[in-house]
Amino acid sequence: MSLVRGDHDPGVLATLRQVRRAYRNWISVLWTAALGGNPRYVELHDGRRISFGDPPSLGRGLAVQWLPRLLGAGWTIEKIDESHARLEHAGDRLQFTCRFLGNWSDIIALTEVFVDKVYAGDFRGQVVLDVGMADGDSAVFFARNGAVRVIGVEPLPESYHLALQNLRQNGVEKTVVPLQGAVASGVGSTEIRVATLAPNRSSAAPERDRTEVEFDSSISVRAYDFPGLLSAGGVDHLDFVKMDCEGCEYALLRSLTDADFARIDRWILEYHDGPRDLVEILRSHGFRTSLRGEPIGVLEAHRPAGPS
Repeated sequence: MSLVRGDHDPGVLATLRQVRRAYRNWISVLWTAALGGNPRYVELHDGRRISFGDPPSLGRGLAVQWLPRLLGAGWTIEKIDESHARLEHAGDRLQFTCRFLGNWSDIIALTEVFVDKVYAGDFRGQVVLDVGMADGDSAVFFARNGAVRVIGVEPLPESYHLALQNLRQNGVEKTVVPLQGAVASGVGSTEIRVATLAPNRSSAAPERDRTEVEFDSSISVRAYDFPGLLSAGGVDHLDFVKMDCEGCEYALLRSLTDADFARIDRWILEYHDGPRDLVEILRSHGFRTSLRGEPIGVLEAHRPAGPS
C-alpha cells in the first residue's frame, strides 16, 4: 500500500515532460489517459514494451505518474519478463527485482521510498523495525542510510522471498534480520487474507473493508508479538518503527504495554479506516504526533527532545 499516494503530484507540465522522456508511444499514452482510459502498454525508447494486463485497471496511474518518475530519477529497466522486472540505479548502486503484475505496488513503493524519500532521515547507528517489509525496498533504504540493524517483517511467502533476493542484490543481508510472519497482539499463528493481484495490500485485519481490495485466498503464518520481535532481532530498543501492515496497526498498538512503548523513539505508520484511537494511544505514552489523510493516511510520532 502507498504511504503518500497523491502527495507528490509533479504538475501537468512536469508530467508531460516525464512521460515524453520515458516512452516512444508517449502521445497515445497521454491521449488515452486524458480520455479517462487505461493504456494497455507503454513502449520504451529502446523498443521494449511493458503490458498492463487485461483489463489494464491501473495502467493510467502507473504509466503516467509512477513509472516515468522512477525512470526520470535515474532508474533503468534492465530486464523484463512476463511477471517481473529488474530495475537499477547505477549512481546509487541499487538493484531491485519487482513484480510487474496486478496493481504494480512494488513499482509505486520503490518510487516513494527512493524518489520521494518518504522515510527521509538520518538512520546512522539506529535500530529500525520495518513492519510490512514487502519486497524489501524500505529495509534496503534504512540499511543503506546508516541503520545498524533492521528487523524486517513480512507475512506473504512470495513477498518475503523476493525481499531476500533484493537484500542480497543490494548487499545489506548482514544488516537486515528478515522474519517471515505477521505482527500480532499475541504469539502463535494468524490468518492473512491474500490479494493475489495486489499482494502488498493483503491483510491480517479481519475488519478491513473488502470493497477496495479483492481478497481471494487465506494463509496461516507465524505471529510475533512485540517482545518476540525484539528477541528475534536481538535488540532491546528501537530508534524507529515503520509500519505499513494494512490494518494490523490498531490491534498492535492497543496491545503494547507502557514498557513496550518506552523502548520506541519514533514512528511512521500508515493507518486504514482511521485514525481511530491511534493518536490518543501514542500521545498518552509521551509522543508528539502529526497526521495527514483520512480514512487512509500517515501518522508520524516522536518523543520531544526535551521535557514535555
